[in-house]
Amino acid sequence: VDNSVGSRKHSFEAVCAADLAHQIAAVAGPSSIGVLSWYRAQVAAITEELKKHSSGIHVGSVATAQGSEWDYVLLSTVRRGGNATKGPLGF
Repeated sequence: VDNSVGSRKHSFEAVCAADLAHQIAAVAGPSSIGVLSWYRAQVAAITEELKKHSSGIHVGSVATAQGSEWDYVLLSTVRRGGNATKGPLGF
């Protein structure tokens, strides 16, 4: 949880989403892909990762993407399973 914005993020997933988006953009072009998440902190984390590659890939929240169109959309859900110490969804 990113307490500064009251939002959730998963840093490793942000790295993976940014990497996959960059790979797709290399083939399809940066304007053809959007990376979305429900959480502002996750949007910020993915944006920071993509800045390392200076890409023109759209990153935003699901709510603000209404009406937008891309050929490819990555959805970063933040939550993950498989961690018994933090519950079934990783929190």
